[in-house]
Amino acid sequence: MPGDDQQPSSSVLALDAAPADSAPSWRARGAALVDALPYVDSLTPSERALADRLIEAEVRLDRGREKLRRESSSTAAKKKKKKKLLLNLSSQPQPSSQQLASSTKTPEDYLRELPPARDLDPAKLSPLIRAELVRVSEGKAFPPLDASRYRLDPPPQNRRGDAVAWRACLDNARAQLEHQANRCVNLELALRFGARAAEAGAAHSAASAALLRSEARAALARVEAVNRRRKLEQEKAAEEAGEHEGRWVRGVRKCAEIEAACARLEEEVAALAAEAGGQQQGAKKKREEEGGEREGEKGHGKKSNNSDNNFGLPALPGGGEGEEEEEARR
Repeated sequence: MPGDDQQPSSSVLALDAAPADSAPSWRARGAALVDALPYVDSLTPSERALADRLIEAEVRLDRGREKLRRESSSTAAKKKKKKKLLLNLSSQPQPSSQQLASSTKTPEDYLRELPPARDLDPAKLSPLIRAELVRVSEGKAFPPLDASRYRLDPPPQNRRGDAVAWRACLDNARAQLEHQANRCVNLELALRFGARAAEAGAAHSAASAALLRSEARAALARVEAVNRRRKLEQEKAAEEAGEHEGRWVRGVRKCAEIEAACARLEEEVAALAAEAGGQQQGAKKKREEEGGEREGEKGHGKKSNNSDNNFGLPALPGGGEGEEEEEARR
């Protein structure tokens, strides 16, 4: 239509065609095609409910993917930890019988730290693990823990005169005294520097929280800027789409008016053709009637001539020929 913008070629669809460089447009060259304008399009309640259901399904799918990713990463970490534990157990030296008897691990510890029994290779296990597996399989009770290191018991009565037994008791007392001294030192350190350490930790946590809040605000600002830009672009696109829609409506209305005018002209032409055909038939019928009247008059004239001749009147010379010539001229 005259006055419209330049249309793309017929080989390229209007939606896929890039805008002209001379005319400003909301679509940038090379931009992705957007076939929905959520900031402009109006939704019915049923359409909005359908959109909400689709969004909820997508959110559930994303949550499931995140959970599966965390589980897979946790499983990989557990496998790595078990592999490292097996390597450590295989590289440890063989414990003595005293170490085996003074073990502080419980069955729950073994079950919690070691992989399932079906995944264990007995050839790669340490003697401590093999002995524990044998004990568990036989159903024997776990040996009681050695709590002598936490007591200051004197030597037994039969060894009260043994200097070696007294030296062992003395070493035990010194070890417990050193342990208590270490506890006192730790308590003094906590009393002197614990508040500062707690304040430093709290300050570090507060700084980390402030940093995360600032990053969250920056992310929200970026999201708001993107949404604002999208809204402006879609409103501009809505104006352009409205212009094109109005142009299309005007073109369709004009085409409809042209079709109606053509139909009226065709009706008028048909009416005129029918009227002309009726007039031709009427003229033909009138000519036929006039010809019949002339024939009748001609036949009556001949009868009159014959009757005159019968009465003995002389016939007029050339009388019949003159009438035929008159009829031919008519």
